[in-house]
Amino acid sequence: MATKFVIKRNGARVDFDEGKVESAIARAFANVYPMQEAEENKKNAQLVSASVVKSLDELGKEEIGVEDIQNIVEKVLMENDANVAKAYILYRNKRAEIRVAKKSLGIPEDELKMPINSLIVLAARYLSKDEDRKIIETPKMLFERVSKAIAVAEKAYGKSDEQVKEIESQFYDAMVSFRFMPNSPTLFNAGKELGQLSACFVLPVGDSIEEIFDAVKYTAIIHKTGGGTGFSFSRLRPSNDTVRKTGGVASGPLSFMKIFDAATEQIKQGGKRRGANMGILRVDHPDILNFIVAKESEGVLRNFNISVGITDKFMKALKEDANYELINPRNKRTIGMLNARAVWNLIITMAWKTGDPGVVFIDRMNSTYSNPVPKYGPIESTNPCVTGDTLIYTSEGIKRAADLYAYGKEIDVKIDGRFGGGFSHASRMIKTGYKPVVRIKTKEGFTARVTADHRIYSDTRGWINAEKLEEGEAIRVVNEGGSFSSKGSMAEGRVLGWLVGDGHINHGYNNDRASLSFYDHDRAIAGMFENYVNEIVRAPHNNRAYHVGMVHTDSRGLISISSERLKEYAVNVGLGYEKLKVPDAVFS
Repeated sequence: MATKFVIKRNGARVDFDEGKVESAIARAFANVYPMQEAEENKKNAQLVSASVVKSLDELGKEEIGVEDIQNIVEKVLMENDANVAKAYILYRNKRAEIRVAKKSLGIPEDELKMPINSLIVLAARYLSKDEDRKIIETPKMLFERVSKAIAVAEKAYGKSDEQVKEIESQFYDAMVSFRFMPNSPTLFNAGKELGQLSACFVLPVGDSIEEIFDAVKYTAIIHKTGGGTGFSFSRLRPSNDTVRKTGGVASGPLSFMKIFDAATEQIKQGGKRRGANMGILRVDHPDILNFIVAKESEGVLRNFNISVGITDKFMKALKEDANYELINPRNKRTIGMLNARAVWNLIITMAWKTGDPGVVFIDRMNSTYSNPVPKYGPIESTNPCVTGDTLIYTSEGIKRAADLYAYGKEIDVKIDGRFGGGFSHASRMIKTGYKPVVRIKTKEGFTARVTADHRIYSDTRGWINAEKLEEGEAIRVVNEGGSFSSKGSMAEGRVLGWLVGDGHINHGYNNDRASLSFYDHDRAIAGMFENYVNEIVRAPHNNRAYHVGMVHTDSRGLISISSERLKEYAVNVGLGYEKLKVPDAVFS
């Protein structure tokens, strides 16, 4: 009797689908043998799937539980490929752990396969709860809620119901595959009554009690919706300055920052987490010294990151080891002088000791050189830049940033695979100026030159500035393969890739060759590369059909392909002595 129905873990009865079995097995083969041709993995999966279906039919049951099916898959895999069987068993165990975690966290069951850490964060902060704090939303329901709320906005821009539905589906797929994840307020509020989706706000803080406490009020409202706030306190008069209306003296920016901090302490962002603030004070403000050391004591301004607004005048004084003026923002009068070097050293000392303050080059940010649209207001933040030799993935191949700048036209680029598989239209490449550059080199031999403030993804610390990377830190170099040039062939690309990754180039008497090495499981594809090599190297000079073959070294579990003509080819395309450098021929 053929199996017709499957009993799922939640008790639901669904039709048996042999395609799902084959798909799961195919994924296991692809994970174990990523270098193997997709068609070969599919063929192997079909053979195993057929054996599984045969075993199910032999049971003579019309319906069967999903666990029983997976047990049979394990058994058949063990009989055909132990490596794939091991991977499949480990995957099943991981899924079992996740189901237990979901149950312990009170998350209703759904079909999304999410990591345990993601489930813990979702349960703590993002999934909707009832009045008794019981979770009433699954991860799938959350992503559906968000994607629907995002897509429906497109109706205001003329999109049809069908187009809106397609956008909703695309946004949902991007989230559940972790190619893209919106900010926390969007996950909190999209599709709910509040509907506030922004994460970052900047509020003005004027030099009056009314303006200051209006800012405190608006800060509380923003934090309630899940947003964070930034302020410049540089307009506030310094401590002990005159207050004409009362005849008293001002308490200064630091005292009011503590009021903002206390309010933040009591209000969780979106009811989920404590609020976060950014506070800036210009380096020429009379209270700057107290600001720099404000976080020296534990617990002070705990809900603030602080930065000093650095001016060009200050940097000039620093360079000359001179004094600079302190300006009262109330009347713009000079009321004192400080030594720039001493202030700079204090900033460095406190940043080393407490992590604060940072610095913001406020004049440089807002100069006409850096701000192409000054009529729209000052720049309050900036994007990191890349060096001229940085490789950019475009729809016309991989291009250097300097070449795109010279090209001077708009381009289609692929920035990050997590934002989808296609290309996005971008403005032309622009030159922003000069910045310090750092060189990153990985143990695999990959190198990159980027500006010091370029964001790099660290496996342990997330997105950080390149200059803050530490030796031995694991980073993610690229998320997804881009689009190379249209020249060349698959054989050339694969041989060059293997030569850079698992090959070597000899330089010596009677051993002037390039070699490709294949160990362990990789030996299965050595024959394919043998054909590739013979396809791309030149013909022998003596016109003999001299075939480049494989050499087996069983004692080392190694198959190698070595050839003088392969080295000649590598040198011609730009590898030569720099074996770990991607050759220019790949990009031309």
